[in-house]
Amino acid sequence: MNKSYTTTIIVFLISLVLFLALAWWMTRTWLTLGDEPHYLLAAHSLIFDHDLDLANNYAQGDYRAFFKGDTLDPHVKITSDGKQILNHDLGLAFILAPAYALGGRAAVEYFLTFLAALLAVQIFLLARDVTQNRFASLLTWVALAFTPPLVMYATLIYPELLGALILIWSARTLFFKPANAVSSWRVWALAICLAILPWLSIRFLIVLVLFLAYVWIQWSNSARRVLPVFAITTLSLAAYFFVNSILFAGHSPNGTTTASALGNQTIFSVARGLVGWWIDPERGTLILSPIYLLALAGIPRLLSNNIRQGIVLILPLALINLAVPLLGGFWVPFEVGARYFVIVLPLLAAPLAVALQAGLNVSARLGWRRITFGAFAAILFLFSIWHGLLMIQDASYAYGSVLTAYNRALGVDISKLFAGMGHPVQLNPQNTPTDSSVTTETINGEAVWNIAPDAQGTLLQSDDLVELTNGNYNLTFRASTQGASPASPVLTLDLYSPEGLPIVDSTLNGSDFAESHSPQSFVINFDNPYFDRWSFPLTLQVTTTGNTALTLSPLTFDPDTPTTWLRIGIWVLLIFVVILILNLDLIRQPRPSPNPTPSLATALRE
Repeated sequence: MNKSYTTTIIVFLISLVLFLALAWWMTRTWLTLGDEPHYLLAAHSLIFDHDLDLANNYAQGDYRAFFKGDTLDPHVKITSDGKQILNHDLGLAFILAPAYALGGRAAVEYFLTFLAALLAVQIFLLARDVTQNRFASLLTWVALAFTPPLVMYATLIYPELLGALILIWSARTLFFKPANAVSSWRVWALAICLAILPWLSIRFLIVLVLFLAYVWIQWSNSARRVLPVFAITTLSLAAYFFVNSILFAGHSPNGTTTASALGNQTIFSVARGLVGWWIDPERGTLILSPIYLLALAGIPRLLSNNIRQGIVLILPLALINLAVPLLGGFWVPFEVGARYFVIVLPLLAAPLAVALQAGLNVSARLGWRRITFGAFAAILFLFSIWHGLLMIQDASYAYGSVLTAYNRALGVDISKLFAGMGHPVQLNPQNTPTDSSVTTETINGEAVWNIAPDAQGTLLQSDDLVELTNGNYNLTFRASTQGASPASPVLTLDLYSPEGLPIVDSTLNGSDFAESHSPQSFVINFDNPYFDRWSFPLTLQVTTTGNTALTLSPLTFDPDTPTTWLRIGIWVLLIFVVILILNLDLIRQPRPSPNPTPSLATALRE
């Protein structure tokens, strides 16, 4: 056995042992949360009921074997014949069913750790493919496999782990093995793996289409390789849409409550999504695991070293980064980390390995640049490991934010240093409890509240505002009065923290309103410092003095404030400055004689 295979086996065994220990810990200390119990319940139904109908399983409380709670809100869609089918793609439930039959949730967790160990090996191998440097590849393996979010999804019951394994293995098969060295079994394995992707999640369709394009570009001169891949994936997609058209009455499964129509998104929400998955204090990849900053810094170097490798390995991440915001803007669901990034993050092993190889330059003498880079990389890695340990030890950090640990340690709120990516929330007559003396009417197509002159007291009391994530907001609304005295208070708005502390305490006097009685616009700026919006939601109370008649428009919490975008701008600038500094040697290199810029297809073929 040569040295290369020995190292690979050692990487796999170390990864497996560590992930098995993690699974042992998670099954004893963590509850199944979010979508996890629903996937397990679907696997339970397949094994014990031999069907996909979860109605009896929810009713009987079969989930109590792996979920701590008296009730579990069903994640289902109801078919025309009354069956309740899982409201998520079913591929993961089928794949987990054999493990579930062997030992319930624990066996599922241990099965996932096996997949995670395989993914860790692929991270190491991809890094070695790109750099041909074992030391840099080992560092990359440790830096990515054992830091968030990948270390968390080694045991979390979601489809992203298997999707990531398929993607990185497929990339290595297509672009790091000579076409004539790809055996028939590997071609068929590639076809089957790609065909599984939409069954894991329809969100993976975008990377499936991209990798089919890769197959065509790379193997277009070999029908015996292209035809099996296209035939099997085409049949798989046809079966997927046919099955779902029956089970879901023409609708694909949808496991998120966010808006999915492009028309519902604004330029601001899409822009927030593009940067939010990197720098949001709750779900930002760079906040959870700063080591990915080195991976981003390695992208220019990867492109400079080999444009073909750079394009094929970075394009999936770029497409996912664009597609997710388009489909839902930016939101902070009840999940760990930037989950939708997990499928493509392992591909960043390539630029990270290149960056580590160049920065450490193991063959060079010990110099101040190497020492500085090594110290910087070590700091990023230690923070990443620390965040992972925090999340593993306490789920509140995983589902909330690791920044709360720093708040507690420092004794100060540091949330204002970060760009929270909230989303708009509106309180209107249709969704907000009001006093019985308040009436509503429609003005220019908008429902507004009408308050009589003698209506004194609470005008409206919101439910818990669990939609408001951490971040800076403008509370905007319009209001008008009839003959209010300039010095008289008219309206008071109080936004309370869960502890009853005032976040906003604003009183509007008659002098704040226009004399023409036309609606006046108001903007109240505030910061929501709470990361755990489910346990610590804000509430809004609006009271009136009864000194005058009042008309009040819906109230909107708008996250697109100048403060939000200033914070975003500062963070993005700092990231680009670090990337620039780490690539100064590329800028200083003498430029070769100009050549025509190759097309994408040409670059991939070269």
